[in-house]
Amino acid sequence: MTDRPIYFKNSEAATIPPFACMAIVSASYEERDLIVTVRKPTSGDVASGAFVFNGPVECPEDGGGLAFADAYVSALVSGTHAPGTSLGPVAAQWYLGLAGSGFVAWCEDSEPSTNVYVVQRSGGGGGGSATIAKTPSGGIPAAVGDVPGFASCNVGEFWDNAGTIEMREKSPSEPREIYNTVQSVVGYGGRWIQIKLDVGGEIWMVDVDDCPSSGSS
Repeated sequence: MTDRPIYFKNSEAATIPPFACMAIVSASYEERDLIVTVRKPTSGDVASGAFVFNGPVECPEDGGGLAFADAYVSALVSGTHAPGTSLGPVAAQWYLGLAGSGFVAWCEDSEPSTNVYVVQRSGGGGGGSATIAKTPSGGIPAAVGDVPGFASCNVGEFWDNAGTIEMREKSPSEPREIYNTVQSVVGYGGRWIQIKLDVGGEIWMVDVDDCPSSGSS
């Protein structure tokens, strides 16, 4: 749970729907309350932003409300998803979708209407969020000195295969250049690895804390 309530102000010239994913533009304390100004996520927000969620009541233009930033929240989503599916903010949309990362779908929320899921934050959303990817057969080359190795890898997702959570490549495929900062090959033979955005939210890199390196032998 969050330590204290978070109140938001709508900076959009539009109504914010219930359970919307909202990007934080700015934050301040007003009379000991935490107030955040929010907007519909932009491409920049998706790469490196911070997010909160609206509650069950829509918010009109220039209005405000109570925001939620707990580990588990009810969120507006696009489509239907198996437990464990990786979701994230989508530019110019109020919902979470397959194009993003930072959240994991658990189940449909039993109270609201359709397209609202209970989701878990998997990496805080936006910059620094983690997801999985499948390496090519040769793996990701080792870094040489100050120059990282890199390779194109297909982003994956978790899905429920008859009650067993498995990993699979996203469809349509979602290739990304993944950079390797360690001095040995990672993921040789085509393996699943965990990846994350760098602090600036611009470069996808091997999460070296969760992906042991592997040589070609």
